[in-house]
Amino acid sequence: QVLRDLEQPNEAIENYQKAIALRPDLGIAHTNLCDLYEKYNRVDELKNALHRAQGALAENDPELLFLMALLASREKRFAAARDLLERVSSESLPPHTRQRHSELLAKTYDRLGEFSSAFSRFAATNEIVKQFSAAQQFSARRYLDRIAKTSASWANAGKLKWPASPATDYPYSLAFLVGFPRSGTTLLDTILRSHPEVLVVEEKHMVESMRTQTGGLATVELLSGLNDDQIAGLREAYTEELLSEIKLDGSHKLIIDKLPLNITDAGLIHRVFPESRFILALRHPYDCVLSCFMQNFQLNDAMANFLTLQQSARLYDAVMSLWVHYNNALDLEVGMLKYEDLVHDLPGTAKPLLNFLGLDWHDNLLNYQQTALSRGMIKTPSYNQVTQDLYRQAIGRWKNYQDRFKEIAPVSYTHLRAHETYEGISDAVFCF
Repeated sequence: QVLRDLEQPNEAIENYQKAIALRPDLGIAHTNLCDLYEKYNRVDELKNALHRAQGALAENDPELLFLMALLASREKRFAAARDLLERVSSESLPPHTRQRHSELLAKTYDRLGEFSSAFSRFAATNEIVKQFSAAQQFSARRYLDRIAKTSASWANAGKLKWPASPATDYPYSLAFLVGFPRSGTTLLDTILRSHPEVLVVEEKHMVESMRTQTGGLATVELLSGLNDDQIAGLREAYTEELLSEIKLDGSHKLIIDKLPLNITDAGLIHRVFPESRFILALRHPYDCVLSCFMQNFQLNDAMANFLTLQQSARLYDAVMSLWVHYNNALDLEVGMLKYEDLVHDLPGTAKPLLNFLGLDWHDNLLNYQQTALSRGMIKTPSYNQVTQDLYRQAIGRWKNYQDRFKEIAPVSYTHLRAHETYEGISDAVFCF
């Protein structure tokens, strides 16, 4: 597991195989090996590993049944996956596999149209997550409080005109791919990184390193008071963190920093890199919130908000409210792209965005699936979707759960209610 967390899959696979050689009936080793192959989209190797597990484990071994269901799901044999999963008593599984089992069963119910069972199982999965000791160190409220304090600072800022800072001497342009989680950012990331002049840096913490230097809260007052030396120091902190993650070889024209919730630090980003651009990924608000509730994210303060549907909605509204405040106060350069448009017409949607980024169309963008397969492990819940044809099944999924949204409707989520005008993207609502 340590080697896997260090993104050394081949070394992790070797050690799992050694464990299986020593203990052929060690179910957890078979589970972890197959899970690793699945996460890296190495489906043929998953099949081979499952075949070995079937030869070593008892026919009704709960971990073997889970692995068989995992493969059936990847092969879109959802009824078979459901039947296998329902044969498993979750109490017979180790905690991590119990969570994976519950999550897979929930998604299988969803794919089979058994929506009431799916929602109940997603809620049960999140309850399992809450029981993990690691979950106790994270606070959804702490993250919301930071957004609320930042938002209060920006709400009545008026139109800001900061003094020009010295231009950066970077040999590349910089753009920030932002949006609410589950807005199609992983798909867009994979498409854009297929362009030979683009380097995407995924889910790293360069912006956080700058915010840490500001004391953790980038208010209007603090950013307005920065001098040139302080801004240079923040740029240096960003660059140092960036260069610890990548090597620049001069072949790329544009670096895209992709971390969706950097949207909450747009003011800080604009102050330090005023020439940078934002790529804003949008998706129907209800689909977005529902998908976050359904996903198994690696927990932190932000992701802890997705353990209930109502808390997911609350965070969506807080994040989009802050984004509106930023746009009211600052002249941000924003290229907006809707997930639904992208999956229906990739070239027609991507070309205007490329033009905004100063790039020409390249046919390699149509080969994004191969790009995804060559990436190794994709660290977002969409890892097994971006290797497929453009995935349309999730558009309008919220309608299958609209009764659940009625339960949270009395709460005044201004931007969640913007779903009523989403298809037309009302400037008055979204302030883009």
